[in-house]
Amino acid sequence: TWQDGSITKYYDKFIILTQEDKIYWPHQGNIEVIPNYVKLNKEEKLSDLNQKRVISVGRVSYEKGFDSLFSAWQQVNKYYPQWELDLIGGEVSRETRQELKDQITSLGLEKSVRLYPATNQIGDEYLKSSLYVLSSRCEGLPLVLIEAMSFGLPAVSFACKCSPKDIITDQWDGILVPDGHIDKLAEGIMQLLKDPDKLAVYGRNAFEKSKQFNEENIMKRWKHLFESLKAEKDQSHKSVR
Repeated sequence: TWQDGSITKYYDKFIILTQEDKIYWPHQGNIEVIPNYVKLNKEEKLSDLNQKRVISVGRVSYEKGFDSLFSAWQQVNKYYPQWELDLIGGEVSRETRQELKDQITSLGLEKSVRLYPATNQIGDEYLKSSLYVLSSRCEGLPLVLIEAMSFGLPAVSFACKCSPKDIITDQWDGILVPDGHIDKLAEGIMQLLKDPDKLAVYGRNAFEKSKQFNEENIMKRWKHLFESLKAEKDQSHKSVR
């Protein structure tokens, strides 16, 4: 496999997206972490966090764990029936969409959960929301999470492999809960719904955190990488002479 170094050893630097993922490339000195950048919300418009709306965005697939999210939301809905959960997903088959609707019905959530198709105006959806939830079973680097934070949305997320821990600082700009623990996911959501002041503070912190992933900062890291490689090559050539 690539992680045993049989392929990566031929590269000066091998780039991966998250610090957590680096754990799985042991004893390889050429691994470098540089995440992707996000350039949504250049105007820095932020949600006022006054809408009783929780949002989750992503393709409808097993990996995204929306079934777990709906189960958690059933608990939340008992205490916060005035709040709504909106799922904005990619194109799915009629059968898959019906499965989601059936789960929503079986959990008694027809009045509080809504399904929407993908949109090219996702920024408007963030601005109309107050909290983002990531229920994925696994991720690479969820740009959607950074996008939501760039609009001032705090996030509640499973600490799944391999990236939410690289983005969210627990109890600072969002809440991380043990991977797959639906009860904890519900508790994390309710912790913020019941405390508007904490929601606002986390939202401001989330916006500031998102700046780490803007184009300017990420490109600086690439520039530094290329300059350091060039310097190493130049020094190597001098040594040969």
